[in-house]
Amino acid sequence: MNATQEKILLFRIRAGLAWLTPLLLLLAALIALGSGPAGPARASAKTQRVPHNGVWENSARVPQLRPIQTPQSSDAAVGVGVAGQLDFGGLFGRTAQSGPNLLGTVEPPADLTPGTAPFGNAMHARIAQWLGERYPGVKFILRIGPGQTGVDVEVPEENVARIGFQYAEIKPRSASGLATFQRQIASWGFQPDEVQPITYDQNGNINDGF
Repeated sequence: MNATQEKILLFRIRAGLAWLTPLLLLLAALIALGSGPAGPARASAKTQRVPHNGVWENSARVPQLRPIQTPQSSDAAVGVGVAGQLDFGGLFGRTAQSGPNLLGTVEPPADLTPGTAPFGNAMHARIAQWLGERYPGVKFILRIGPGQTGVDVEVPEENVARIGFQYAEIKPRSASGLATFQRQIASWGFQPDEVQPITYDQNGNINDGF
């Protein structure tokens, strides 16, 4: 082997090592990720339980709602549950292209500014009462009071099949609402498909997504 052939061989060896090194680094990173610590445990929080009639226990502080309005649509489109009640379980089959479904409406607080914390607190309370009226007898576990942490709505195990979800988070239907939803459920140890978003707008419309 002459000097020129030796140089060509060395060049090929170095080129092969240059490709191999990043692959080895990537493999080491994947192994490290796979053996990392488990995700954060779901945050615990003090809960408020709804009485047997399904109305939030502090509902005396919530203004009376106008009658719930449910959009006209076929059962196949939105799903109808027990006694003709709207069934979230019939909504999960929608495609991303179809967008969220309008579930109903509540009276928005006319004296509060949309996008502010007081408006959001009032809408949380009204939607919680709306859920209680929609599903009488279901003892929803609510974490919607000021200072409470954790997912907003939890459904008892025995009612999950009827309602169609076990956990739900109430958020404004906006880009910032979506970002907050994603950040919070991740911090509480949930996967995105484990928590049903219930969104609202400034007109009091309630939807099943963003």
